[in-house]
Amino acid sequence: MHNDKVRPVYFFLTEDFSLLALTSSMTALRTANKILQRDFYSLQLVSENGGMIVSDCGVPVQTQAVDGGKIDDWNPALIALVVGSRSDMNANRKALAWARRALVKGSELAGIGQGALWLAEMGLLQGKRCAVHWERLPAATERFPDVTMCRAYHNSEGSIHTCAGQAASFDLFLQIISSDFDQSLAEQVSEAVLHCGPRGSLDQQPFSRERGLRRIASPLVPIVMYMEQNISEPLCLTEISKLAGLSRRQIERVFVKHLGETPMRHFCRLRMERAASLLINTALPIMEIAIAVGFTSHSHFARLYKNLYGCTPAETRAMAVAEGRPIGKNRPISVQLAA
Repeated sequence: MHNDKVRPVYFFLTEDFSLLALTSSMTALRTANKILQRDFYSLQLVSENGGMIVSDCGVPVQTQAVDGGKIDDWNPALIALVVGSRSDMNANRKALAWARRALVKGSELAGIGQGALWLAEMGLLQGKRCAVHWERLPAATERFPDVTMCRAYHNSEGSIHTCAGQAASFDLFLQIISSDFDQSLAEQVSEAVLHCGPRGSLDQQPFSRERGLRRIASPLVPIVMYMEQNISEPLCLTEISKLAGLSRRQIERVFVKHLGETPMRHFCRLRMERAASLLINTALPIMEIAIAVGFTSHSHFARLYKNLYGCTPAETRAMAVAEGRPIGKNRPISVQLAA
C-alpha cells in the first residue's frame, strides 16, 4: 500500500444492515484520518440502486447507486459488504458484479457479518478461513464445507477480509489500518475511542456457555469445547479424560455436580441444540442434519429431539417457516463480470 495516496472505501449496504458494524468501521477510519491530519481514507456509502437504506435499528442512511460509485483508482480501493441478515443476493446482482470486478482489478473486499457469507456464496472463500458470528457458525459450517468457518473476530487472506460483524468490525478495520501504516497508528486509534485494544485474527469469540462454565467449574471448559468441536463423532470419555487431566469418575462427578447431568446426557443436549440451529437456519434435509450431529437413524434422532424440545424436527422447521425465517432462500448465484 502506498500510503501517500488516498484510499477509497465503499460501504455497500442492504436493508436491515448492522448500524453498529457500519459506525464501528467508519469511526476507526475517520479517527485514523484525524490522527494523520489528512483524509487518507475517503468513505462512501453505496447500495444496489441508491437512496435511503434502513438499518437494523430503524435509522435510515442515504446512499448512492453502485453505478455512481466510480472507482478512479482500483488498486487501493476497499469495498465492504455490510449486509442485512434477510437480504437477498439475487436482488443485488449488479452490486456484486461491481464488487467482483473491483476485486479482479486489484481492489480488496471485506465481508462483514452476513456479508462474509455472501463472499462464500460467490465462491471467493474456497480453501480459505472465514470469520463468522458464533450464532451462524453451525449453519455456515454445514452450508460451506469447502470453507473453514472459524470463531475469530476477523480474518484476512490476501485481498479478502471477513469479519463476524457488530463491534468486531472495529477490530477488522484496526487491522486494515495497521497493514496500511503500522501497528502504532492502530493502537492510537484504539486509545482515542477508549477501545480495549486490537483483537487479532487468533483471538476467538467466546460462547456464552463458555463464560458460564468458567464461572462454575473451569475443568468443564476444555471438555465441553471438545464435545462441540466433535459433535458428529461418538463421545470418547478416555480422550476427554486425557484432555482434562481427570479420571472418568472425576469427570462424571464434575458434570453431575455443576450441570446436573452425566457427560453423555450433556453431549446429547449439545447435539440437539446444534440440530435445532441447523433446522432453523438452513434448508438441509432432516436426515442430513441428523448425520451432521452424529445420528444414523432418523427415528432415534427424532425421538431424542422430541424428548428434549417437546416437538419433532419437522415441527421445528415448520414453525421457523411460519415465523418468516428465510430458510433455504440463499442459493449460489453466478455473478458475471461486465464486459
